[in-house]
Amino acid sequence: MPHGGDYTIESVENALRTLLLLRNNPSFRAIDVATELQVARSTAHRMVATLEKHNFVRRNPDKSFSAGFQLVELGIAVLGGTDFAAEIQPFLDQLAQRTGETAHFLILDRDESVFVAGAEGTHVVRAVVRVGERLPAHATGAGRVLLAALPEADVASLYADHPLEGGTAHAIRTFDELRDDLVRVRAEGRAINTSHSEEGLMAVARPVVDATGTLRGAISVSGPEWRFAPRLTEVDRLLAESLAAFAKKV
Repeated sequence: MPHGGDYTIESVENALRTLLLLRNNPSFRAIDVATELQVARSTAHRMVATLEKHNFVRRNPDKSFSAGFQLVELGIAVLGGTDFAAEIQPFLDQLAQRTGETAHFLILDRDESVFVAGAEGTHVVRAVVRVGERLPAHATGAGRVLLAALPEADVASLYADHPLEGGTAHAIRTFDELRDDLVRVRAEGRAINTSHSEEGLMAVARPVVDATGTLRGAISVSGPEWRFAPRLTEVDRLLAESLAAFAKKV
């Protein structure tokens, strides 16, 4: 069967090149597409409109475009999280009901935490569900739990040669600080996040292990610090109970 450059479809190639603009940037504008593809702006607008129609990109208030739901779902599927997310969703729902706080299931993609599934808490003031979003792993409790499960050499390869960026002023900023923190996380089996990813937000995270002992990701429970801090021990206990029940059933 023939293959190669002579049998490619230019419009499909242009659509893929447009989506690849999101590889290094959180958003793009139609003029960026026109420049990348070397086409007229009207052609670029039609290309983006088609991708928007099929939910591969979404329009932002400033008229730029970011990854749409379909693209996010595809990325999560490639990372292996979609089927497992369906299995863990009932546990997230129950955990959110029992704690009153928002629960997320996350996986690790190099140095980023990926929010794969979530359930909103029951309080009026609560953390929002962030399915499909990414945050620096070192700035989230779940990310630090998952980094702690890696060999130290793998963590070093991700962080040793460059500064830790992202998160708030409270986030970990040096590799030495991260290395010391991961020692504590391994010892305690959990990570606590106090305003590292967002000011005023507190979370506790633990690893998700299935019945075979395989690490599948991490669950984080989060809420406003003023309410969460006095209940940290209680919320952590409920999280541990939920994970123990999950390990027996899956």
